[in-house]
Amino acid sequence: IDTAMPDMADALGAGDAKRYLVTALNDAELFGSGGAPLSAFVVEAAKGTLSVPISGQMESKLSPNNPPVKWRKEGGRPWYRDRKKYPFVNSNFHPDFRTASVDMRRAWASLGYPEVDGVITVDINALASLLAWTGEVDTRGFGKVSSESVVRTVLVDAYRDFNSPEGVVERHARNEELTVALVAHLSRPLNLLGALRGTLDAIPARHIQASFDAPALQDAVEQLAADGALASGSRDLIGAFSQSAPSKLSVFQERDIRQEVHLTATGGAAVRRTVSFTNAVPENLEGDPNTYAGYLALRARMRAAYRLPLSATATRIVTGNSVSLVPDERTGPFPDDRGGAVLWQGHQTDPGATTTVLMEYQLPPGTFAPGTYDVTADPQALTLAADLTIRVVPAPGTTISPTPGWTDESGTMQWTGTLDRPLHLSVG
Repeated sequence: IDTAMPDMADALGAGDAKRYLVTALNDAELFGSGGAPLSAFVVEAAKGTLSVPISGQMESKLSPNNPPVKWRKEGGRPWYRDRKKYPFVNSNFHPDFRTASVDMRRAWASLGYPEVDGVITVDINALASLLAWTGEVDTRGFGKVSSESVVRTVLVDAYRDFNSPEGVVERHARNEELTVALVAHLSRPLNLLGALRGTLDAIPARHIQASFDAPALQDAVEQLAADGALASGSRDLIGAFSQSAPSKLSVFQERDIRQEVHLTATGGAAVRRTVSFTNAVPENLEGDPNTYAGYLALRARMRAAYRLPLSATATRIVTGNSVSLVPDERTGPFPDDRGGAVLWQGHQTDPGATTTVLMEYQLPPGTFAPGTYDVTADPQALTLAADLTIRVVPAPGTTISPTPGWTDESGTMQWTGTLDRPLHLSVG
């Protein structure tokens, strides 16, 4: 709060009115910077008074049928093609929110709405975190919604209960009722402290992100690590950011990342990474196991960007037990304009099955001090956080010093944990 104070009066419209775009991200359809922005509202601040002049579901009200629009794209390949149009709901493909928020603003303005002075994204898992601290909320459409039920109610059951054309209208109406009820619930004085605690819990896993024009507000966002920034630098980088097909299966995705690093005596490394995606839909879930598109699809299909350092060479990516959706000549690596690079590939996975993607690359001499390894891993905003295992093998004839948090397995160092927040790990 102290950091934000210099800009607070202006942010609340003491001078010119300010507008902030707030998008509700749908975790069941996952893109690089979070779920698809399927509903939105604008908060307008003027002379200290807040109002919501624009709100609604994108498909049925704010951008009927989600037509493609043209905007000057901040994110480049592999997420966007220069001359191709995309709907607003595809404006957060880039995994770094500093980039995605620019595309969201420009795409929003291309719909004919007033330009905004900031963007805030909140997904359903963030709402679960808020409700865990503030208690359940009562709605006319969904009834009582709690931290334990909100994800299942909104992201799973609603698509099966309301999948006809008339049902879609009803589902959108219930979602809007839920939004109104949540705003009223969370803004009650007795719930403000709980809402703050729930917000802080949701930030590390990127379930809440923000970007503001006002420098002091943006500084505060960065201090809270709510800016959705990806790590950069000369160390190793780990990240896997899926871009799902038009289905609602991301909520069931289980992900396991395993990184094996063979150090060289000169401070380089040979890296082998496997990322396993399990389509863990319940066996009794209603749907079609033979399609990947639509509300009732049960076959998971996605593209994915796999992050690695800009200095990586001899890159290779192979998709096992699945059709590869991206030809070899289009897999990259591509610079991500945020201090790293990505390999780009895609696959599909039947219900209950697992697809494993393998990638290999080399890091040059001098990347690390001899006998050490340094890596940053960034999360995607998954409902089920990814598991992460890193094994570091010393160069022949050398050893690695034990480091707290790592286990020594006959000279090989291993770290195992959950990628539910940005992690900076080092050994040696």
